[in-house]
Amino acid sequence: MNESHKVSVVIPIYNVQDYLNDCIKSIVNQTYQNLEIILVDDGSPDSCPMICDEWKNKDSRIIVIHKKNGGLSDARNAGLNKASGEYVFYVDSDDYLEDDTIEWMVSCAIRYNAEIVACTCKKTNNKNIPALLTNCLVEGTGIEMLEFAFENEIWFAWGKLIKINIAKSCPFAQGMIYEDVENTPKSFLMANKVVFSLDGRYNYRIRTDSIMGENKNIPKKDIAKVIDMDCEFISAANISEIDKDKMYKHLFKQLAYNYNLAVKSNSEIADEVCKRIEEVFYKNKTLWKNSKCISIQRKLGYWLISGHAVLYKKGYRLYSVRKKIENEK
Repeated sequence: MNESHKVSVVIPIYNVQDYLNDCIKSIVNQTYQNLEIILVDDGSPDSCPMICDEWKNKDSRIIVIHKKNGGLSDARNAGLNKASGEYVFYVDSDDYLEDDTIEWMVSCAIRYNAEIVACTCKKTNNKNIPALLTNCLVEGTGIEMLEFAFENEIWFAWGKLIKINIAKSCPFAQGMIYEDVENTPKSFLMANKVVFSLDGRYNYRIRTDSIMGENKNIPKKDIAKVIDMDCEFISAANISEIDKDKMYKHLFKQLAYNYNLAVKSNSEIADEVCKRIEEVFYKNKTLWKNSKCISIQRKLGYWLISGHAVLYKKGYRLYSVRKKIENEK
């Protein structure tokens, strides 16, 4: 295919010496060769800095940034600032791509005149890699595909090919986890056309020692702040009220899900997470109260969380115990 569209691949790197070579090799060996490969060493204490420099000496397309540790968002932003391609593609340093991933995504961008192309992942634990799915595509406007992303919980930064002007207009919020949830609405709403490729061309490595490999039953510390930021952004966005309502529906549902995790969790941060979420529900009560897309049942739950948390917690714990007993029968 025509390789006139340069792609800047940004890889934030920290403490992944056992996986980094696989990641970089999968990008260097892409069938699509017009790449700018930006390796951002985020002050990694292991052998990653040396691995980055070794790869730079092997391939002229590779740029290495060595910087003081600033976290994932800061590393992505450092790579983004350096990027000069027509598109930006984020890859996490412990993951890897199929050989034709970028070629396929660029071809989708050209065919559909899309500013963003996102692909789904195959999850691997280093032993089992499921087969590729069919080349199924879903395409639509930015707002339509944002709702699709929320519904299917595929709002991650990795695995997305993004036009450089949109990417540079949407740097990642620093100092928090789940920055993707804050970043994705901004980038999608700037796009006229977004394509989702449901083919699993991105290999997502499951690790127990990574941030995303943590126990999924532990509440997310920054989720309240992230969703509060999303609510502010959506509220001010130039989209219809019904589209705003659809976004609020998914945002508050995610917030309530994490509240329930915190209520039944023994995590040391559970009380702090509950308090933060209660504050966000209270602050944004006008949004969920007036939403036509949120059911009366959910609004009742949000009302309890926002002002009668003790009552909600007692009721939820009783409900959880009853469900557990029923499941054991």
